[in-house]
Amino acid sequence: MSIHASALVSICSPWAVRVIVGSSRIEREWQMAKRSIHAHITQGLKSAFLTTLWEIWMERNNRIFRGIESTSTALASKIIDELHLWELAGAKGVQRIISRD
Repeated sequence: MSIHASALVSICSPWAVRVIVGSSRIEREWQMAKRSIHAHITQGLKSAFLTTLWEIWMERNNRIFRGIESTSTALASKIIDELHLWELAGAKGVQRIISRD
């Protein structure tokens, strides 16, 4: 993919917070939390946020269109696995927010 992961995160994260949450209060809290932590951790949290949204969206599609449901544990495992892939692809800060087995 030609777009670097951090560029995608910086473009999509503020939009996703507004669209998904729709609350200016939660958006303000997100912005305050971002200012209070190290930049690499912020990047990791953005990656985790987008990965979580993506996996929930995929789970939704599987349930609606395929009639396949995953358990919450399986969904959490998919999110962690995807974050490990983001880490391997060079996403900054991901290794700081996920634990290794």
